[in-house]
Amino acid sequence: MHTLQQLKQYEKDFIENGYFVLDLNNLEYVQEAANLIENHLKKISGISDITLKNYHQFFDSNDEHYEMQFQMLQFFRQNQFAQKILQSNLDVYQFLLGPDLEIQTEPYLRITRPFKSKDNIGFHRDTFYGTGPGEISSVIPFVDLTEKNSLSVSPKSHIIPDRLFKLKQVVNAEVPKDSKRHKMGFLYAPKLMDPTIRDQVVPVPLKKGQALVFMLSIVHGSEENQTDYPRWSTDIRVRNSLTPLNENMKANYYKPLKVSATAQTFEKLSV
Repeated sequence: MHTLQQLKQYEKDFIENGYFVLDLNNLEYVQEAANLIENHLKKISGISDITLKNYHQFFDSNDEHYEMQFQMLQFFRQNQFAQKILQSNLDVYQFLLGPDLEIQTEPYLRITRPFKSKDNIGFHRDTFYGTGPGEISSVIPFVDLTEKNSLSVSPKSHIIPDRLFKLKQVVNAEVPKDSKRHKMGFLYAPKLMDPTIRDQVVPVPLKKGQALVFMLSIVHGSEENQTDYPRWSTDIRVRNSLTPLNENMKANYYKPLKVSATAQTFEKLSV
């Protein structure tokens, strides 16, 4: 469990900067997930000496890589690795959001290979695409991340209205809507930010066992992994179940994570 002092510091950073680095409880969950992911990678690739860190040496082709990533994503979701990790850190999310929580049903598994810009989705804020103020995201790496292959954020950008950002709406011909890449979290109609945003972001290095937690209104992202090994990570959203959702949100995007005693009682009274 996190101490009250830690929780208050997380809350302070979250409010002031829009993000914080969380030291996760139960680090064995992260290590176990990383081991199982790597073992499954060996199994379905048929390559006995493949690892998370040398993956790119075997999957340099984009077509082969995206097909492998899609297969790994199915395994990742079926085993609910991200949900189990967040479940063991409920004290933090309830401190920030309240007792009634929902979690993203289908989190993403990102594999960002060295110097492959198309593996990234660039800088953005999720409110450009309809997310609400009651939703937050957590990025959990399965390898250590340095300044050269981590995500970057623009501190304090979470309180800037969307209308003040210059955007260019484009269509990504390489990511058709409902394609495999789209289902893996790539954007089919991205809203590109002004290139000067690069001057306003700072990298957030993470060790395995840490998470980057941020408001979805903060500018964040990455453009290129400049190390010699891939970034393997997940990102998963949590929200207060009592806050309104965007009307265009697809059904079952979220599922219950924690229901308070009062909410459970209310449900029984409503029957």
